[in-house]
Amino acid sequence: TLPRNLEFLVKSLTVKERAVELTPDDDLDKTVHLNGLGISVRMRFARFGDLNDLNEATTNFCSAVQLMHDSNPNLPAALNNYGATLNDRFERLGNIEDLEIAIKLLRRTIAITAENHPDLPSGHSNLGSALITHFERIGKLEDLEEAITLSEEALRVVPFDSIARPNIVRILATGFLSRSNVGTEPKDTSRAISLLEDSLTRFQTSMNSIDQLQ
Repeated sequence: TLPRNLEFLVKSLTVKERAVELTPDDDLDKTVHLNGLGISVRMRFARFGDLNDLNEATTNFCSAVQLMHDSNPNLPAALNNYGATLNDRFERLGNIEDLEIAIKLLRRTIAITAENHPDLPSGHSNLGSALITHFERIGKLEDLEEAITLSEEALRVVPFDSIARPNIVRILATGFLSRSNVGTEPKDTSRAISLLEDSLTRFQTSMNSIDQLQ
C-alpha cells in the first residue's frame, strides 16, 4: 500500500496525463494541463530520482512554453518551471547546454514578470541557483555576484512565512560560501552562518506555534 501522499500523486498524475491527452493543442487549457503535469512528474522525480521522469517533466514544460503566446499570463510560471527543471537535469547529467538554456529561460522569466508578482522571488532564486551552478562549472565571478544579488532581492521581498523562503536562504548561503572560497569577501562565511541560524530559529518558532495550537 502506498503512503497517502504518494497515492495522491499517482492519482493526480493519471488525471493530468488524461487531460493532456484529451485536450487539443489549440485549446487554451492545454498549456495549463501540460504545466500541471510537468510539476507532478518533477515531484515524482524528486521522490524517486528516475531520470525518465526528469526528461518527461522537461518535455512537458517545453511543450507548454511552445504553445503559449507572449501575452499568456501563465508564461512566466511555465518558463520558470522549464528553466528550473533543466537546471535539475544539468546537475544530474552535466550537459552544459541544459544549464545555458536554463539561464536564458530564467532571465526571460524575470524580464516578463511584474515587479509586484508573488512568483518573482521564485524566478530570482531559481536564476540565482543556476548562476551559482554556472560559476562552479565555468568560474566566472560575475555569475556568482549576480546570483547573490538576485537571492538577496528575493529574500528581501518574500514573506517570512513563505514556503519558498528556506530554499532562498539556502541558495543565498551557498552563494556567500562560494564567494568566501574565492576570498573576495572575508565576512561571507559569517553571513552564511547567520542566515542559516536565523532560518533555523524561525523554523523552530513556527513549529512551537503549531505545537501550541494542537
